[in-house]
Amino acid sequence: MTTSAKVLLIVVLSFASACLAEEEVELKFVVKESEIPRALSQLTRGKRGEERNIYFLERVDRGFSRKGIILRLRQNPGKRDESTVKIRGKEASGLPNAEFPIMENEKEESKLEKDKVIGGKEARSFSMTVKQPEGEIADLRKGKRKLKQLFSDKQEKLLSKFAPEMDWNRIRLLGPVKTEKWKLKPNDFSYELVGELWDLPNCEQKQVLEFSTKVKEKDADEAERDLRELMRKKEIFPAASPESKPQAVLDCLLKHRDRLSRNP
Repeated sequence: MTTSAKVLLIVVLSFASACLAEEEVELKFVVKESEIPRALSQLTRGKRGEERNIYFLERVDRGFSRKGIILRLRQNPGKRDESTVKIRGKEASGLPNAEFPIMENEKEESKLEKDKVIGGKEARSFSMTVKQPEGEIADLRKGKRKLKQLFSDKQEKLLSKFAPEMDWNRIRLLGPVKTEKWKLKPNDFSYELVGELWDLPNCEQKQVLEFSTKVKEKDADEAERDLRELMRKKEIFPAASPESKPQAVLDCLLKHRDRLSRNP
């Protein structure tokens, strides 16, 4: 092996090791809908959470969902807006790579995770989130800004790898969904717990409540046992057919849009 080949191999192995070292598991506990009021009382103790508006983007033919692509806009009152491109499932198996590495700075965050819904499925995901000036999403709703302008060139490049037939004119903006978010430190739980409540007034399921925690992969089994035990002690039960919150909410929004299109 030549010296240059050895150097290249070392660089590639170092990059792969760095990527693996950064991988986290996000454990998610989706609460049974009838248990939501009690779960909020038990864990948030009536405190108000951070309010945000969430939008999803989808093609008319649901092409993004079928490919494991999630496009999301987050409006944070009093803070900068955010746009996210997320690739889930088998499509994320080749990420991160030299073209789309893990990174974090004041404008952009790219991360690799495993999403595991307790009692449900586990999926690998790679996401790229970019901070946008406050008010850009509001401008979009007022027709003062085009949808494409809320995503960076790098996000568009990532998206084009998995949706080469991308056409911004065929994308529909879904939402907003009003949400509340809490960062919690239960006395009998060793990790930070994040609660998110999503209001869905136009859907069959009116609310989705999820509690989640992020841990290194080596700590995932222990954290899952602890999270299950925390919920058992507080008599909080999981949804019968739990699925990841974004997918559940997106399915709801799409069904609502389809109903409106049939009954204009």
